Amino acid sequence: MAIVERVLELYREQYFDLNLRHFHEKLRHQHAITLSYSWVKGIVQGARLASAEAQTWGASTAARATAITLHAAAHRWQPASLVSG
Repeated sequence: MAIVERVLELYREQYFDLNLRHFHEKLRHQHAITLSYSWVKGIVQGARLASAEAQTWGASTAARATAITLHAAAHRWQPASLVSG
C-alpha cells in the first residue's frame, strides 16, 4: 500500500504535467520504482488523476487542435510572386 501512495503522491505533486508513459519512465529512472507501465497506469487512472482518453491521445483535445492550427499556419501556400528562386 505504501508504494501505491508514493506513486500517487509523485504524480499529484511533481509529475502532474507528464503523460503516463513519461511518468512511468521517471518512476524507474529517478525513483527506482520498477512497477510495470500497465500497473502504474491502472493506479493513476483508478485514482482519477488521469483520464484514459487523454492518456491514449497523449494530449488534450485543445492541445491537439492548437498543434494542428500551428502546423497548418506554418505550411500555408504562398503565391509564386512571393517565392524566391
